[in-house]
Amino acid sequence: MLKPFTVLCTLALMHATANAAAADPPDAGALDHWLMMVTTENTVPAKEAQFNAWYDRVDIPDVLEVPGYERARRGKEQMIPASTNPSQLRGKFVALYDIDSRAIDKTIIDMLMASWRMEKAHHSTDLLKVTERVYFHQYGPVRLAPAGRAAKGNTYLYMARFDCCRDAATRRKFDQWYGDVYAPRLLASEAISSVARYRLYRVLMDQPVTIPEFLSVIETHGDTAAQAMLQVSRAGDGPTGADRVNISIAGAKASIFLQINDVRRR
Repeated sequence: MLKPFTVLCTLALMHATANAAAADPPDAGALDHWLMMVTTENTVPAKEAQFNAWYDRVDIPDVLEVPGYERARRGKEQMIPASTNPSQLRGKFVALYDIDSRAIDKTIIDMLMASWRMEKAHHSTDLLKVTERVYFHQYGPVRLAPAGRAAKGNTYLYMARFDCCRDAATRRKFDQWYGDVYAPRLLASEAISSVARYRLYRVLMDQPVTIPEFLSVIETHGDTAAQAMLQVSRAGDGPTGADRVNISIAGAKASIFLQINDVRRR
C-alpha cells in the first residue's frame, strides 16, 4: 500500500518529536491512541471490485501485522446529493487505522519498514493512488452511544477537518462546546454510534503541506448517505458570535464515506 520513503526521510522521522509543533496534550485517557488516515483513489473505476479485493485481502492484513495497529476501517466517498452525475464520481476511498502505541515515532518507522517489505513481496497494485497519508493523536476519549442501541441501515463515516483556534482561551471554549454540547447532541440521535476527535501529529516529511489541525470522525447510520448526513447536521452549527471569528470549522473539508470494511487485529 505505502510506497517506501527514502532512507533520509526515515532517519528524519526519528527526530519527528523534536520537530513537531508544540501542542497541548490530549486527555490522559487518549495518550497512547493514534490514527493513521490514508485517502486513496482507484485508478481504474471499472476494476473497483478488484481494487477492493486487493485492499481487504492483501493490504489490510499486512498492515495489521505491524505492532500497534489494532483496527482498520475502509470507506468509499459518497456524493451528496445522490443525483450527482456518475461521471463526476472520483472513486475516492479512505482507510482509518486505529493505533495503540507509547512510542509513535518508532511505530511509524515500523510501518515504513513494513511497507518496504510489502513492496518487495509484490503486495502492491497499480490500481492504487495514495493521495494523502496523515497521522493523528486521539484528542480525548471516543464518545460512544448508550449500550444496547441497535444501529439501523448502512454505516457511514462522516469526517470533518477544521482548524481551531487563534488563542488558548478560544480553544478552551471550543473544547468545552465540543465536549459538553456538540458530542452529546450528536449521540442523542438514534442514528449516531460514536464521536471521536483527533489532532494532527506533525510527522516530519520531505514535502510539508498545510493540513487542518483537527479531525472529527462521526459514525452514523442510515439507508442513504443523505439520511446519515442529516443526522449530523441536526446537531447544529458551531459556536456563534465573537467566538466564531476565531474558529474556522472547515465545512468544505467535510466528507461522508460508506463504510465497506471493519477489521480488528487478531
